[in-house]
Order: sequence, then C-alpha cells, then structure tokens
Amino acid sequence: MLVLAGCAGPSHESPSTSVPPGWADSLLDYRARVDAFFRSDQSPLTADQREAFTGLAYFPADPGFRFVVRPDVRGAGEPVSLMDSMGNTRSYRVHSRLHLKREAEFSLVVYESLETPGHLFLAFQDATTGDETYGAGRYLELGRGPKGTLIVDFNFAKNPFCAYNADWACPLPPAENVIPLPVRAGEKAFPGGH
Repeated sequence: MLVLAGCAGPSHESPSTSVPPGWADSLLDYRARVDAFFRSDQSPLTADQREAFTGLAYFPADPGFRFVVRPDVRGAGEPVSLMDSMGNTRSYRVHSRLHLKREAEFSLVVYESLETPGHLFLAFQDATTGDETYGAGRYLELGRGPKGTLIVDFNFAKNPFCAYNADWACPLPPAENVIPLPVRAGEKAFPGGH
C-alpha cells in the first residue's frame, strides 16, 4: 500500500525551488510505480475500475512547485482532530507550519500521525479543487531535506483513496490548508471516481 510519507523556528528567507539532478526522471518513475500499484490487487480501485484503468492523469511537471523550506515549529505537538470523508474524527498532532510563496504567499499546517510517529501528513485544497482536481482535496508526502528542512513537492500530490472508491474513509483537508491559487501540479481528478 502506498502511504503518505527537529526543526528550527520561522525563517524569513525565501524557500528554495531548485530541483536536484534526475528530478524529472524520479517523478516519471514514481508515477509509473503508482500506476502499477493501481493495477494490482491492493489497489483502491474496484475490479471493474481496474479492468478499465489506463493510468492516472497528471499535470505537466513544474519545478516551480517544488520547495525546500525550513518549517515553523511554533505550536508543534498541539493535538488536533480532523474529520474524515465518512464523518469520523482522526487524531493528529501539529508538526509544523510551512510558509510558501508562488504567485501569492500561503501557509500550510503539517500534521504528524499519532499511530505512526514520524509520519507527516499534509492534506490541502487549492483553486483547482472540485474542477481539475478531486473535490475533497489532495495529499502530499513530505521529504526531509538538509539542516532540518522539509521538501514540499506538489508534483507528487495525489488523490486520497476515497477519490476512487467510496468504501475508503480519508481525512479531509483542514480550513487552514486551503491554498489561494491553482496548484496545477501532481494528480488530476480521476474520471469515474467517487
């Protein structure tokens, strides 16, 4: 199954958006592995959906949506409950807040799973939500960068499993994680999904 994968205080420096060598190839490899997973028996797709599956749809790769940022840890450890798509609550704790800038400045809250310490969870909505992308929002795995930074690469943004099949319960993005611009990076809406 694919899962979502000690920092300093706030930084006033602009987050880096440079990409490492081989970045485009690693993105293509990731997408190929996700498509292979979706064809497998562990896929969130129903048997009928798997039979018709030809691959997920993505926005073109955009290096400008990759950030290496020092997280703001004020409020870290604070407990929080997020509602899921079936009306249940899930418990997390605040890991950090990320301050990013593309065409506009915005902040996102990163949560840490209580069940899997160290597992960082970022769910978000943006101006494409409900139109070009899944109506409840998308998820993003965060990598750990050098010197306490986090790697935030929206090109790897993906739909939660409930986007494909209503049998899955998925935590919904909190109000503070609504990005005030279109994030045309990562996975698009899934035709024929939930």
